Amino acid sequence: EARAVRLSAESRHEASAAHRRRASNSLKTALALAGDIPEFHPELLDFAIDYGHVEPALRLVRLMRQHTPNDEHLERREIRLLMAKGDQAESIRLAHRVLLRHPDEAAAAVLYASTISTTSASKNHDSDFRRLRKRFPGNIALIAHHARYLATNHRLTSACQVLATALASDSMNRLDNTDRWPLIQASITLPLQAGVPGLAEQQLNRYRGQIADELVVTYYEGQLLHLQQDYDAAQQKMTEVLKRRAGQGGKRDPLVTDAIRWLQRIRRAQGHNRSTAS
Repeated sequence: EARAVRLSAESRHEASAAHRRRASNSLKTALALAGDIPEFHPELLDFAIDYGHVEPALRLVRLMRQHTPNDEHLERREIRLLMAKGDQAESIRLAHRVLLRHPDEAAAAVLYASTISTTSASKNHDSDFRRLRKRFPGNIALIAHHARYLATNHRLTSACQVLATALASDSMNRLDNTDRWPLIQASITLPLQAGVPGLAEQQLNRYRGQIADELVVTYYEGQLLHLQQDYDAAQQKMTEVLKRRAGQGGKRDPLVTDAIRWLQRIRRAQGHNRSTAS
């Protein structure tokens, strides 16, 4: 994996992709042997999630829960994997069960909110968000999930307004930008994910001064350029992120991983665009 990151930073994207495929295949082999190597289950689960092997990760977490059925941390990881798999009904059911067991726990409320944040609008879900936000006022993660719920249901302007109102509140202004980050991040990513370049650019310009890491700004600029179909400039931005970030810290860097995935996506779009033009 380290070699794949370095090759991406050197703009050797095809070689990097080949290394990641080999790493992914090695991981699949290890996951197939998971029943014989219980001592490696925690690490295997982390790698499976990072590489997007959702089904094997789900089987593994269920195997782990057989040994520790009362481990609520694993139960919650299973719920998140069900969400990643797209099994909304089951993830909502299990998360609601967790919330009923822990009605006064903010983390349980946030987990449940995350499961309904990408579902179709309904009176029940509208009511759930009102109740949870009243029960846990000012909870940043709940506000972010509420905004995502609105954006998912074609109320993007309302979602951005919810976030802007929260960020402008006195309680939020007393926090530093690191604590406010989930709301700032949602304000920028929701328009990008919705494919609305004008609003995405407006939101990025509005909040760029509140983003401590300039490479994160570069990363979002790359996404915006991709959305605007300026693929060469988008690739330059993502490559800049890799060159300046790869190899720092000595641990897995989510920004590097995401930049690699975006580079692959940009190159596919670039190839498709050239093929259509020819």
